[in-house]
Amino acid sequence: MALYLIVLSVIFTIISFWLKERFMINASAFLLILIMFLLISFCYSWADFYIYLNEFYNSALYGWNIFDEDFTIKEVRQFGFLYLNKLCLELGFSFSEMRFISSGLLFILTICLIRRITEAWQYVVVLYAVYPFVLDLIQTRNFFLEFFITLAIYVFAREENGIKRILKYMCVMIVGASFHTMALIYFPVLLVNMFKKLKYALFIIALISPVFVHFIINNGTEILMNIGVDDSPLQAYLMYTEGTTSDASVADPYMRFLRLWMMVVCFWSFIWYIDKNVVICEEKDEINDTLQMNTWKIRFIKTTKMMWKYALWLLPILAITPSMERIPRNLLLSFFISFAIYIELCNPKNKLMLTLLIMTVLVLYAGYYNDEGIKFLHINTDKNYIFE
Repeated sequence: MALYLIVLSVIFTIISFWLKERFMINASAFLLILIMFLLISFCYSWADFYIYLNEFYNSALYGWNIFDEDFTIKEVRQFGFLYLNKLCLELGFSFSEMRFISSGLLFILTICLIRRITEAWQYVVVLYAVYPFVLDLIQTRNFFLEFFITLAIYVFAREENGIKRILKYMCVMIVGASFHTMALIYFPVLLVNMFKKLKYALFIIALISPVFVHFIINNGTEILMNIGVDDSPLQAYLMYTEGTTSDASVADPYMRFLRLWMMVVCFWSFIWYIDKNVVICEEKDEINDTLQMNTWKIRFIKTTKMMWKYALWLLPILAITPSMERIPRNLLLSFFISFAIYIELCNPKNKLMLTLLIMTVLVLYAGYYNDEGIKFLHINTDKNYIFE
């Protein structure tokens, strides 16, 4: 039921965009927010349910000192989420109540952050509802990471001082790393602009990545055997790309990589288009007069563009494991916000067409067009205390 409500709310919001009725736009967007909040807060079963259930009760086995010998490497690396579980458990909360605190309140904070950054927040909400909302419902720790990445881009854009903005970015990402260690992979993003002269190499990497991955899938193991290497990090890479790993989620790895490649290239093209058109609006002095002083919003777009450029650089290694697909996925929220800022600043005539185009790419990448995709959505949205 909840899934159908989301679909209907998305359709109603799109119609409101077309009719340009402010009340309808706000009403439909708020309805969509309410449905997503109830869904993410009160689900009692989803794909990773038992993983998080075990983490919650296992937190009682650890003290508050991460340097204690009882802590394993995994718990030390992600102590932020461990402490959240432990605090809720010691306060007498049930797992369902902890779920509400971790996911429900985080969702509210995410919406507040979106509204703080852009006045065209309705566009962010409708795109986020299409994708990756359902995955954030499943993967709470990654949802924390997604929030902190967006927050890091925000504080980086707001700060005028170069050194301070870097320090603030790093501090926010360190907090994010305490919930999900994949935050560490976003630290080198700040070095991207040091390689401006290599922009053509960037496009070459993007273009040859499918060829490179296809070659590795078909020839990698044989090459390693010929040179006598049978145990290396590359071997793990080949196990995933060839589909010989025991991970059942890796089905048809090359097609999975092609979908990911399509998504990264498309969103890099979108953010490049947005950045270029905002610059044109500036040059023509067509920026909304009330927003001319908000230059940090333009910096937010440029920082997001830098993040997607980094994702392009990483394309060849994104086939290592399905977990690596989170690297570009976690940048989608900041892209949606950048798109909304573009609408807010320039009010383009083709904004509805661009919205539908972005939604199409999201649906194609998520696989919602086939039976498996629809089944995945139902599995993770049907079991909810509110909507049953």
